[in-house]
Amino acid sequence: MTELFGLATFEKALPVNKSTKEPLWHSLGIIDGEYAYRIPVDTKAEIMVFSSIHPDGDPDGDDECIKCWLVNKNGLSLGRNVSKWTTRLPGWEIRLAESLRTLWRWRKASGDCPTCGLALGIYKVSNAGSNKGRIFAKCGCVVGTFVWLT
Repeated sequence: MTELFGLATFEKALPVNKSTKEPLWHSLGIIDGEYAYRIPVDTKAEIMVFSSIHPDGDPDGDDECIKCWLVNKNGLSLGRNVSKWTTRLPGWEIRLAESLRTLWRWRKASGDCPTCGLALGIYKVSNAGSNKGRIFAKCGCVVGTFVWLT
């Protein structure tokens, strides 16, 4: 059964500094009809989070999910097919934390292009074959920059 929770409950589930308890996230207000947040990872990348909580405080239907993905500092997606969706079923806070940790680890493991210096995009192999589902990083500008992440 879908869990209904408000903005305060959602924001309590977002990461904080372990020492100071200060939020590690920034509210962006309402974007596309729901509350959105950014969590800085480093100087070139952030995690974008869409809460599934609408201005009236309610989710939009039973199948609403919390969506997270990596973006550059301009808000452009870093890669494709690797968004993390967290259902609003019981235990969503734990699954959201794991999704955020996974995106954080992928960004740290991928790094920047050694040629152009841009953050590498993160992708998932979607075609059939022995690498289907594996996660990798590559540069969108420089051919040949490639790193397996899983």
